[in-house]
Amino acid sequence: MSLKQCFFFLTLLCLLGAFVLSAAAFFGCIALRSAIAPGGVLLLEIGGDLPATVISSPTLSGTSAFWSGVLSLLQFVLPVVFVVAALFLANALFYRIKLKQPLAALQSGAQKMIRSDLDFHIECKSGDELGQLCNAFETMRQELLRNNKELWRQAEERKRLNAAFSHDLRNPITVLKGYIQVFRMGIRTGQMTPQDMEEHLTRMGEYTERMETYVEAMGSVSRLEEVQCDRKPEDWAKLETEIRGNIGLFALGKPYSIEFDFGDFDKTVWIDKTILFTVLENLVGNACRYASGKIGLSAWVQDDHLTLQISDDGPGFPDSILQKGPRPFLRNSDEQDSRHFGMGLYISRLLCEKHYGSMKILNHDAGARVQVVLFISRL
Repeated sequence: MSLKQCFFFLTLLCLLGAFVLSAAAFFGCIALRSAIAPGGVLLLEIGGDLPATVISSPTLSGTSAFWSGVLSLLQFVLPVVFVVAALFLANALFYRIKLKQPLAALQSGAQKMIRSDLDFHIECKSGDELGQLCNAFETMRQELLRNNKELWRQAEERKRLNAAFSHDLRNPITVLKGYIQVFRMGIRTGQMTPQDMEEHLTRMGEYTERMETYVEAMGSVSRLEEVQCDRKPEDWAKLETEIRGNIGLFALGKPYSIEFDFGDFDKTVWIDKTILFTVLENLVGNACRYASGKIGLSAWVQDDHLTLQISDDGPGFPDSILQKGPRPFLRNSDEQDSRHFGMGLYISRLLCEKHYGSMKILNHDAGARVQVVLFISRL
């Protein structure tokens, strides 16, 4: 029933009960009063042969008169009392049946929402107006919870994006620093020819443009998943030379070396150079942090896929990363360097997937190994 129908029904039911009780009380008082103080007239004969009628009321004792008065009063007071009690009872039943539980649920929910606690549920099986209000309140709670989760996800996404942004800028800067060291060494030794200088400056210019492009791209997207793969035809021989030159700078002046092993193939590959070099820089940069003396970078082509394998002779990946896979902010628990957020592997995996490929991490006898597969044929 609706609230109006329920209140009318309960009021009518209680008044009907009050009417029955009032009638019983009314006639009951009359019967009791007749038993205690019988009414009527008393006929008396006075005189001899001449009859005379004298009307006289029966004589009542003090107690009988008292109770007769009480019953006469109750005869009219009790119906009024029953009606008033019926109205109060109807209100009490209406509150208990229709109002108590929904109001308590709404009040409790409002208090929790004030404390920013949305982890609750409002249950109301009634189909009346308050039930509809509870359902609307529950819908509002779910919508607020969904919005809060979305805001939290966006905040985490921005945090992850900022970490990825700072992480990926560090690698091109490392390469640029390497070129600066090459220039300084060439100037000190006088062995750098103008042609070498022009070649290094050209590569530095390319890296500067890549950094600018990356900054613009990261500033224009709100999530890493929105990064688009822009594949273009590239000559593998030139690309191999560029990889050797740029990635080799990571080992410049370091106690380890990078060994390249590229297969003997010469073809045009459809590839996004930005994604390719970002993945290589992330993975080689990670290998440089843990390698003891040697880093290996090998590549080969099979069917329509380019496979890149980066290995090192370090301690290998911890079990947590091997079991859970590359995730944001997942790193070795023993690592003390707070500048690293465990983003390199995650970014590399994401970019590989954007390039219609995959990435696999594993350990081997001599250390860690990452295998990257990229789709290089024209779609």
